[in-house]
Amino acid sequence: QAPDSNRVDGGGCISGHVSCHRITSPPPPGKESWMDGSGEAILAAVLSLIGALLLVGLIVFCIYRRRKRRNQVATFQRSQEMQAFHARVSAAVAALPVRQWGEGDSIEMTAAAAAADPTTRRANECAVCLVSLKPGDVVRELSCRHTFHKTCIDNWLLADTRRAQQTV
Repeated sequence: QAPDSNRVDGGGCISGHVSCHRITSPPPPGKESWMDGSGEAILAAVLSLIGALLLVGLIVFCIYRRRKRRNQVATFQRSQEMQAFHARVSAAVAALPVRQWGEGDSIEMTAAAAAADPTTRRANECAVCLVSLKPGDVVRELSCRHTFHKTCIDNWLLADTRRAQQTV
């Protein structure tokens, strides 16, 4: 005889037994639950949705990485091009003639000439810093015969290439 704790009830289960599951009768026709028979379908749908989301995420990540790499390559190429351009401009500026401003270099103008052409009124000034050229100043004279302090015109001519290099 089985002890009281392990009696078989009317449903065929041994009461108190861990693996005891009651089987219920199916719902009447037309009153089926959405879970009946579709548990595997729901699980498959959820797993398919998760897989699709992972696939979309992977595609987006790959596109992002490819664009980032392409931008890095383009930035590097622009940087190298700017360095080469800056080197060419620097060489061209360095090739401009340099000399010292002397006593005899002042441009004397009559009052009538200065009044006739106001742009030449300041012929003895550096047009970049607007300071008068003094004997002993190191100057660059361009082919158009304009004269500037060497440091002023060099900085002015190279400023845009330096600024462009910094933005790349």
